[in-house]
This record gives sequence, structure tokens and C-alpha cells, in this order.
Amino acid sequence: DAAVREFLLSEQTAPNPRTAFNIALCFERLNRAAEAYSYFIEYTASSDNEETRRSYSRQALESLSKKVARIDVTSNPPGARIFVDKKEHGDYGVTPRTIAVGPGAHRIWVELPGYHPSEQAVQVALGQLEPASMSLSPIVGTVSVSSTVPGQVLVRNTSGETVAQGTPPIQRPLPPGSYEISFSASGYAPWRSLVEIRPETTTDT
Repeated sequence: DAAVREFLLSEQTAPNPRTAFNIALCFERLNRAAEAYSYFIEYTASSDNEETRRSYSRQALESLSKKVARIDVTSNPPGARIFVDKKEHGDYGVTPRTIAVGPGAHRIWVELPGYHPSEQAVQVALGQLEPASMSLSPIVGTVSVSSTVPGQVLVRNTSGETVAQGTPPIQRPLPPGSYEISFSASGYAPWRSLVEIRPETTTDT
């Protein structure tokens, strides 16, 4: 128990694959299968190539898989943080990842900046592996551009890339942020304006 506390503190301040391996060993000795499985998974996902540790971890995961309930969590797009049942438990890493949980029903959800969270209910038994695949929808706002004369609209992001164009009236969903809207029409001076697109709202210009 004392070693676990020291290693966990070290991992929080300076994450290291060997520390994750040591935490997994401690939990294994304490017969805390779910925690041991999670940290062996974390270690095997690392860049450490020391064959003795990797071989031991593979064998430990094979043995521990019979003692835990597992969920294979994937998301589209990947890289989303995984949460189980309560957010105060902390995240379980990022997708794609196989996590260990107690047997029974669980609420799994994933979060990724710029996207709406996605969740799924999963029922899993001891020794089993269940999939949880989730798609995240992007958080967007809408720009709406109209004009009393025919012409051409260009919408550019802060990098200068054209993200929308056309003849008004036009409506385009866009990620929240600042955009430049320009309008040109034959016989009229060019028009340009900066707008701020907010999540889940329509900005009229």
C-alpha cells in the first residue's frame, strides 16, 4: 500500500512507463485485479521496449483477463477521454483502450474538446470482453449570410483558409470561433466583416 501511494505520486508529477509498470506490480501483489490490469495496459501502450517488462506484462494481462470484466472502448474520432459511471472517478485514458471494470452494468462515455460527449450503457460479466463503440458529433454554430444584391460570399477562418463560399443567401455550419466574411458584387464596393460563431447558435450577417 505504501509503495502504491509513492508510485502514484511519482506518476502524477512525472509520468514514466516504468512507474506505471511498478504500480501494476503493486496492485497485482495486492490482488486488486482491475487496477493491475489497467496499469499493465497503460504500460504496454507505452514506448518502453524492455523485453522482460513487456513479456511479464503480456503474461499478467492474459492471467488477469480471467479475473476482471473488460470493455474495449473505441471512438470516432479517436483520442477521446474515457469515463465510467461517475466523473469524479477520473478518466480511464483515451480511446482506443481496453479498460477493466467490476462486473455488471456500467455507463461509459467519452469526451473530446470540440465535440459533444457520447455515451453507451454496457453490461459485462467477469472474464468477458464487451465492445463500446461511440461516435462523437462536432460542436458547431451556423453562419447565415444574405444580401439584397447578387454577388459572391467568401468565409475565411483565422488561418486565411476559405471554409465556405457561394451566392447568398447561404447557411453553413462551422466550428465556433472568429471568421472573416467578404462579399463582392459587380458595380459595388467590396464588403468585409469579422464575425464570432458561437456554439449551437446562428449568426446572421
